[in-house]
Amino acid sequence: MLNPAETNPQMLETKRLIRDQAEALFGHYGFSKTSVGDIAKACSMSTGNIYRFFRSKQAIGIAVVHNYFENQAHKMLETRTQTPGTADQRLRATITAGVGHLVETMDGNPRIFELAEFVIEDSEGEQLMEAQRQFLRWIVSDLVAEGVREGTFVSEDPDEDGWTILLATTGFWMPQALVAWHDQSLIMEDLQSVLSLMMRGLRP
Repeated sequence: MLNPAETNPQMLETKRLIRDQAEALFGHYGFSKTSVGDIAKACSMSTGNIYRFFRSKQAIGIAVVHNYFENQAHKMLETRTQTPGTADQRLRATITAGVGHLVETMDGNPRIFELAEFVIEDSEGEQLMEAQRQFLRWIVSDLVAEGVREGTFVSEDPDEDGWTILLATTGFWMPQALVAWHDQSLIMEDLQSVLSLMMRGLRP
């Protein structure tokens, strides 16, 4: 049976308000230093009322991360659909869009990524992270398969090669790695260098 908060428009709007206010607070103070009381105050609600919508601060954090992943996925799918040209151009543009979304979020709200450490401590958070990994694997592998069909790429196993591309670019998908990057102004340039090397390996 669905939770009423998942179907009632007013309750959904309240959940979005809580999520958005929490995201702003997490970004400013950090996840660990933000209390449910702080979130309630920002929403002009009682702390008890927050728990009508979320079971814990961890659950609110998961909602924030879920929203981030949805926005990232939308940006990548939109880029893939709208990028003309060959599969390697679409693959490069799609990965660049996904990492670019991460970098933009990091630049605008650097402390928000403290959330990542706490989210994976929750089983629901682990499932969310795994679902995102599988989405990234699907979209990259499918683009490799497109390249094989059009003759742009050579690959005996597009799914495995797509996964390998993700493994090779792991650092670009990890907020902790980007925060510690040797020169943050070069993140996107470094990504292009890595992608160029991989594209050469996939071409006939």
